[in-house]
Formats: sequence, structure tokens, C-alpha cells
Amino acid sequence: MLFDHNLPTLNPTAALLVALLLIFTASRPAAAEVTLRLMTWVGYAPDSQVQEFERRMSEKYDEKVTLKVHYINGYDEAFRLLRSGEADITVLVDHILHDGRYQFIANKLIIPIDLEAVPNYADVHEDYKPYVKHNCEVYAVPIASGPYGLAYNTRYFDSPPTTWNILWDPKYRGKYAITDGIFEVNLYITALAMGYPREDLGRFDRLNTPEFKARLRTLVENAESFWPGIDEAHHLQGLHLAASWGFSIPGLRALGEEWKMAEPEEGSPTWIDVHAVNQSLSNKPLMKALAFEWINYTLSPEFQLDVIVEGIATPPVTTSALARLSEAQRQSYHLGDKEFIKKYRVIYPTIKLERNRNGIKYLWNQAKRGIDKPVRSKPVATDMR
Repeated sequence: MLFDHNLPTLNPTAALLVALLLIFTASRPAAAEVTLRLMTWVGYAPDSQVQEFERRMSEKYDEKVTLKVHYINGYDEAFRLLRSGEADITVLVDHILHDGRYQFIANKLIIPIDLEAVPNYADVHEDYKPYVKHNCEVYAVPIASGPYGLAYNTRYFDSPPTTWNILWDPKYRGKYAITDGIFEVNLYITALAMGYPREDLGRFDRLNTPEFKARLRTLVENAESFWPGIDEAHHLQGLHLAASWGFSIPGLRALGEEWKMAEPEEGSPTWIDVHAVNQSLSNKPLMKALAFEWINYTLSPEFQLDVIVEGIATPPVTTSALARLSEAQRQSYHLGDKEFIKKYRVIYPTIKLERNRNGIKYLWNQAKRGIDKPVRSKPVATDMR
């Protein structure tokens, strides 16, 4: 039987309502999708945190929000992608904001931060805030800070090394790694090891001497390998020493190697990584709001503890996260010890003159000339003795 005449029928009004409902349901557009493009360093946007942020924002704004992450290896790439509009929000280093090559603020590539939209900024430690302001406006927000430090494998040391000069000790030839990403930091540690005043670290006329060039050349020659923008566990595995951000230490621990950061008596070049927002979002209210939401999210105690402290072994930048650290952690990071910071932390110089910038690049290229160092792509045997 194809049709049962005993079934109830709809009256004309009800039938019309059903028809309209079906038409409305069929024609209703799918939920809008918004994609925020984040350009950052490896370690700052783990999948679990990205997914949680997407979930929260999708619920809050009744839009499907996607955070698309692109990992960078250097400042030039960051500048190119920001200027071309291929990134909505980026992580920079504080000294780069005014760097003569880019002049992110002067060239209006980034916009001031709306602090009402980033309430967690009030929780940022006061020591970091002077580095992100221009003409009394905040143009960037810290996410993490730490040194290009002297990392050591405790398997080979009964006590921490006390000087950068250990990298020039023939005993450790072929047993350490340095970066070839943000290469200028290698000039800074060489200058510190040689006793240069801190104010001369970024001055080509002071560094351009036969003695300095010979010392830098030796640093390159004696390195076992280079690592790129961010050090990962396999870059350092099995070595004795490294110049490192320290990001690889949790991963090395998972591989059975206990590494720690030493505090060289000369001090260590220190970075403050910051979020900045592309000027292209100025007239895009929703995208701009989401960019500020991500910045605010990264300042939450949960993110700071999970990603910054546990994920990359770096101290948090917010006071609420500091309060949740153990006493041992606070002591290991020397938090609140202004005399320690003054003695052992050397904030990167801002290089505004093209002559200095080109000169530093020239010195690095000369130091590497004719030397082909590998970049490790996978784990190697751990016994380097």
C-alpha cells in the first residue's frame, strides 16, 4: 500500500507553517568561520592550548573560530609575513620593535594594544612593561622571557660551569651546539666572554677587531652543530654543553638526560618575547577582538604554568603564575631578585644603525666562511665521550 488514507492530514495553515519551516531550515547559512593567523616560535602554541582557545572563542562569539599557527625561524620571516598581511598576530622580541631594519612601530606595521581587551596585562610583572611602550602606548605584550644561556648536561658536570669561556676550552671541542637562527647572540656571548662592556655588544666598530674575529671563528669551528630558530631536544641530545634558550630541557629530561642552565659570571644575553597585532586588523573588529583574546589567554595562570614553565622551562611573566610556583622553582628562576637580574641578565641591544646591523651580519658570515655545520634533524646516540 503506497498511501494510507486513514492517516491524519494537516489543515492548510499547519501545512503552510511546515513548508516555511522546511524552507528556512534548508536555506539557513552554516555558522560563519573565522580564522586567526598566528605567527610564533615553536613551543608557544601547543595543540591542546590552541584547541581549548578555539572552543572557548567559538562559544563566546557564536562563530567557528580557528587559530592557524605558523612557526617561524627568524626576524626577517616575521617581518615579511607581517608586512605582507599573511599574519594577524605575531611573536617578536622586544628589541626588534625599534630595530632599524624593521621599525615596526614607526612604519605602523602593528597597532597599540587595547588594554581593556587584555585585562590580564595588569598581571604582567612590572619589570617587563617599560620594554613594550612607545609614547606612553603599549604596542606589545610579553609572553615569556629568558636568556640565551649556557646549558649543561649534568652527566658530565659535578657543578655548573661559571663562565662562557668554557666553550673555548679545547676539552669541549665538538661537544656543544649553538644557534644559527638568531645569530647575533653568538657575537654577544663572545663579547661577554672577552670582557666587553655591555653597551658595546651591538657596536660593529668595537667588535671589528682581529682578536674578536678570531675568537668568534673558534666558537664556530669547535661547535658540533647548529640549531635553528628554537632548540629542541634532539638538537642537544648527547652533547655536553650548548648555548640555548632552554626550551629543549623538558624534552631532554623525557629522553633521560638532565640538563640545567648555568649562570656565567659575565651575564647572559636576555630576550623578552612579545605578542603584537598587525595593523591590517584595525578595521576588522571581530578579528582584532580575537587577537586580543589570544594575548589575554596566554597571560592566564594556567597557560603560563603549562606552556611557559612546564613546557619550555622558562619563568612566567605574570605575578599570579609566580604565586603558584614552588619555593624551589622561584629560587631556581631567581624571581624578585633585582640584584641577580642586574648582574646576570643582559637585555639585547636595540640596533638602529644600518652600519652596526650590516657589520654584525658580516662578522657572523666571516666566522662561518668555509665551515659547513650540520643541523640535527633526528636523535643521535647519547654517548659523546
